[in-house]
Formats: sequence, C-alpha cells, structure tokens
Amino acid sequence: MTERRYIKQGGIVERKGKRVLRLYIHNCAWCNRLFEMKATSYEYKKRKNHFCSESCFSKYQQSLRKGKSHEEIFGKEKAKSLMTKFRKTAKGMNSGEKNPAWKGGISPIRLIIRSSYEYSEWRLMVFGRDNYTCQDCGVRGTYLEAHHIIPFIRILEKYNIKTMEEAINCEELWDINNGITFCKKCHNKTKKGVAT
Repeated sequence: MTERRYIKQGGIVERKGKRVLRLYIHNCAWCNRLFEMKATSYEYKKRKNHFCSESCFSKYQQSLRKGKSHEEIFGKEKAKSLMTKFRKTAKGMNSGEKNPAWKGGISPIRLIIRSSYEYSEWRLMVFGRDNYTCQDCGVRGTYLEAHHIIPFIRILEKYNIKTMEEAINCEELWDINNGITFCKKCHNKTKKGVAT
C-alpha cells in the first residue's frame, strides 16, 4: 500500500522549469464539490472561480449566457464582427460534397425540379392566372399550392426525365394550363393514393 503524502494548502507539488506548481484545495463554483488543483500561485489568484471539471465550467458559462443576446454578452461591435466572421466561414461550409451526409448527388429528380427557379416561376404563374384564389373552395389569403392536373410524377415517367436539362426542355411540365391553385386542405383531397 502506497502512503499518501499530505501537503499543506499552497505547498509546492512540482517544479516545471521556472513554473512552480502548488496544490490548492477548493470548492467547485458550480457543484460546490471539494477538489484538489495544481496551479501556480499567479494562475490561482488570477481566476475568480474554480471548477472541478470542464462539465461544471461549461454549465456555469451557459447559466451566465442564458436568455442574453450576443450584443449583451460581447458588446455591440464585437458581436457584429463575430457574426460577420461566422457567416463568412459558415457559407458553403456544409453544402454539396462538403456535407458529411453527401452521397454523391443522389437527390431524386423530382426534388431537384421542385426546388428549382423554373418550378417556383411556374407556381407563381398558376397562382397569378387563378388570382391567388383556391379553385375548389374559393378561399383567398391562405397558404396556396399549385396542383398538376396531369400528375407531376406521370409527366416525369412519360418523358423519362432523368436530368434537370431534360426537365427544362419538357414543355408539358411547365404548361400553366396543367396547373390549378388549391389551398392546402383542398389539395390534400386530390392526393388520395396519387403521387404528385
């Protein structure tokens, strides 16, 4: 059995070059647990609070920031520069091949088409023609959806569309006479067993 050597509070534990580490016994500022820490006397005095673990330090930091904006924490100028810096680094950081969930560009063509500029233009033209009114119940001022009279998926199958270029060249897909405006409730009535 090894004998434990007791060192008084602030006693020298080890020397590392010019640094002299001393042993301090302290209460954790978060969980109030008693713990031992090695630090130079300068490091010990410099800290306002002492924590037994990274977890307690992290919880303490979160409690200080809870409900506060970046401006309240860092000040107006620093918050602005931090947000600008974050936006620049985050832009494009996880898009395409840089995303960890990337599987080689296997998004279904129907999703690529539906998220395209051309599709949103087609929807707006259908809404405009129908005066932004549901053609089933006549409601206005609600969330509207453009419905393909000949189902969207059937057009893709009929013309064997595999790429966005093929989709852009398919006139039937962008024909506004194949579209009708519905509110969400009325559009759901049309979907019974039909993929749109």
